[in-house]
Amino acid sequence: MTTPPIATRPCTACGTAMPQEARFCTNCGTTLIPIAPAPPASGPSRGLLIAVAIAICILLCMTSVVTVVVIRAALAPYS
Repeated sequence: MTTPPIATRPCTACGTAMPQEARFCTNCGTTLIPIAPAPPASGPSRGLLIAVAIAICILLCMTSVVTVVVIRAALAPYS
């Protein structure tokens, strides 16, 4: 069984290959600057998601109001 290769980066001072998670160089002791994580995948914006949710709520409310009106109108002759 073989182990997967470890991702490395060079020390900024001496060039020694260091694991990407390393905070200090084991050869010269230089503090290594952390690598920034990758930005999140782009997708729909929060504002768009909120707008869609509000539109769905409005449609559902309108549907329930229309349904009540239709049922009352259908039952009116029997009252």
